[in-house]
Amino acid sequence: GRNFHVYSIDRVLADIADARKHGARAIFLVDDNITLDIRRFEMLCQAIIDAGLNDIDYMVQAMTSPIAQHGATLAPLMKRAGFRYVFLGIENILENDLDFLKARAKNARHGLGPGGNTTVEAIDHLHRHGLFVVGGLIVGNPDDTREAIETNLEFARRYVDWPYIQHPTPYPRTPMTQQFRQDHLIVDEDMSHYDGTTAVVRTKHVPAADVEFMRWRAER
Repeated sequence: GRNFHVYSIDRVLADIADARKHGARAIFLVDDNITLDIRRFEMLCQAIIDAGLNDIDYMVQAMTSPIAQHGATLAPLMKRAGFRYVFLGIENILENDLDFLKARAKNARHGLGPGGNTTVEAIDHLHRHGLFVVGGLIVGNPDDTREAIETNLEFARRYVDWPYIQHPTPYPRTPMTQQFRQDHLIVDEDMSHYDGTTAVVRTKHVPAADVEFMRWRAER
């Protein structure tokens, strides 16, 4: 449902200390809810500093909205704690695509209205304090034109240190798949190809092979 459960700060520190004892020099915090409670995340950063565990390179997943809203104080604290890489689930910078991906809420700052996409603001906070951005983007959504796809690819070239670009994938029994099937956009039913980087759906305007080629060319 909508609930999530957290370990105590002491437990997290114990896990980090144990990893370092066994030779870990980098740790990826895979909790993608970690920025839902900014106060707790700040406490974790400060606890890492106080425990002297900030000699490890940390990578974390984050939503753009909390980073944009709290980045002025959070980003320098993250830097002091040893965080170097932040994976932002940007998904897409076009509002219509965010609606399709059900990702508008995590990319919108409260009080800014429908046009309040906060991705650039979040990236600016992180870059200003020396953190690197790994940006997850999804191109090839149902209404995407070539121009829409290129807009996202150009955004990645301009703002993101390490783009992680994928295609929407019709995994079985998901609402996304139902819409793709209803619109007759699925071109490949072989689930061994459902790896995120193979375009198995077309858009209403662009063939799947062209979508995949545009992503491949931009990455090269």
